[in-house]
Amino acid sequence: MTNEMIIKFKTYLVNDEKSSATIEKYIRDISAFKKWLMEKELCKVNNVDYTLISKENTPGIILVSFYDESGKFISFKSFNDSETQISVSSPQNAKTAKLMWWSSLSALKPIGDAQGIELD
Repeated sequence: MTNEMIIKFKTYLVNDEKSSATIEKYIRDISAFKKWLMEKELCKVNNVDYTLISKENTPGIILVSFYDESGKFISFKSFNDSETQISVSSPQNAKTAKLMWWSSLSALKPIGDAQGIELD
């Protein structure tokens, strides 16, 4: 869903002679729905909830990478962003994790901001 689509919908409502209060409510509701579509909750990383927010309304891939205490890469796990619940456990020697939402493994274009996690 794009801003252009919302503008077209608003134009349709005006042309259909909806009241200004109705138009405002519909646009507010559709904008909230758009925001909801662009959020991805990662249910659990070591039993802690995290949420990533998309900058774009495009499909992608969620990556969770793990690092040891010196910052050396250990491993990563990838998930299709259409999965509704993702649960990830870190490797035993992992001290930090990084959550990333990318367009694909080949393009590596960020869709949302990355999030660093300190692990216990």
